[in-house]
Amino acid sequence: MALYFDPTPDDQRALLARGITEDEADRQLYALRRGFSPVPLVRPATLGDGVEVVVAHNAHKLLDRWRRAAGEGRLSRFVPASGAASRMFKLLEQFRSEEIDADPGLDQLFKGRRDFAFSTQWEQACENFDANDLASRRRMVDLLIGRDGLGLAAMPKGLVPFHGEGVTAFSEQVADALETVADGEGRALVHFTVSPEHRGAIEQHLAEFDADLSYSEQEPSTDMIAVDPDGQPFRDDSGALLFRPGGHGALIRNLDALDGDVVLVKNIDNVATGKWRDAAVLADRHLTGILLQRQEMAHRWWERLQDDGDDVTLNEVALFVRSGLHRGIPEHVLESDPTTRQEWLLDVLERPIRVCGMVRNEGEPGGGPFWVRDSDGGESLQIVESSQIDHADPAQEEIFRGSTHFNPVQLVCGLRGPQDEQLDLLDYVDEDTAFVSEKSHQGRPLRALERPGLWNGAMAGWSTVFVEVPIETFNPVKTVLDLLREPHRG
Repeated sequence: MALYFDPTPDDQRALLARGITEDEADRQLYALRRGFSPVPLVRPATLGDGVEVVVAHNAHKLLDRWRRAAGEGRLSRFVPASGAASRMFKLLEQFRSEEIDADPGLDQLFKGRRDFAFSTQWEQACENFDANDLASRRRMVDLLIGRDGLGLAAMPKGLVPFHGEGVTAFSEQVADALETVADGEGRALVHFTVSPEHRGAIEQHLAEFDADLSYSEQEPSTDMIAVDPDGQPFRDDSGALLFRPGGHGALIRNLDALDGDVVLVKNIDNVATGKWRDAAVLADRHLTGILLQRQEMAHRWWERLQDDGDDVTLNEVALFVRSGLHRGIPEHVLESDPTTRQEWLLDVLERPIRVCGMVRNEGEPGGGPFWVRDSDGGESLQIVESSQIDHADPAQEEIFRGSTHFNPVQLVCGLRGPQDEQLDLLDYVDEDTAFVSEKSHQGRPLRALERPGLWNGAMAGWSTVFVEVPIETFNPVKTVLDLLREPHRG
């Protein structure tokens, strides 16, 4: 019986159409009213304490493991690519709508206008315009991002030309996959999550590539209801419930549905050219080798522990769990009987494993690597966002500011268990790491619930290994001006 939500017949039909149960809607309303506790940080993960490095003398062994697994067809690429390009052009939208008349970024845009991958099309559309005249500039920007011109702001980010005419982030991701996940016959499996309105254009754009491409969309059942300032279900001007996308954490279902083995995850816009691309490809191969090494060890220990639970074996496995899987064992487990310790260790060994590239923090925004206190009293490595932390607590704020690395979203995920079984990834989501954001709709404020982030709470129950990767591997395109940086031109 619902405690917080008394749906009308129209509400029931709307929920049914999305595959959302009334109990789930009730749970969401409760969560929105209750809120969520901050993530309890223990200390930042740093070099030698949670962040590993690729040692030169064993790099060739990691590449051998990567090469073997790739040849056997065990690898694939997963790219969350649903994002719109509109945020890339926020400054230009402000200029076009006359919110601003001048900005250093605008000067940079017009100065470098011949260096963009879309320059030829843009110049043809803007023939005889004076880039120094305010009115001409506005018309040029309108032709670049507006629907009557190139319409770049209405595209998904992955379809905006990045590195040459027709060379987009989508095509670069496929090209990278051919160097990182292709099997012995040169076939690369790449999966993109896309928005339904752009799927046809994306498929057409990538039709020429000789790769095994697949696509999925965020499931409607992962949408979330919102509440008004009084904590009641938010209704639009027509009286209908408002549903909002659940955030990228909803994509754990898409990843789970892949039936993958070793899956490399990367953001759509983190692509580059020249030596920067080479650095990213090499890092992907090294991270894959580490994942395969750690997974093999975990599964070997699982098999041994199935039949041998004596103190010597328990201690050896506990040492691997601490040093190899970076999970602190709770005191109550250490002090328990052998059977309880055996069960706890077996549970850890059969979990999915992820190896996450981490770059030195040079002021970039984004989540970072931390040791976190688990609900059972142990410690684990987690990627934590600023929004998950209690900044009012001086001790927690000090830990947060002590972070030395941040998350560029370069993950290698091992999705299979010790008996080569497909693990149910939804079993490892920490629902208590969802968060509430302040939004508005039709001019009215609302509070919206977002699911635990894909590489945050959605993977909280995984075993995690952090590895430092070169800063050269991180070249995201957050604004159109980023395309003028050397990694996207060299």
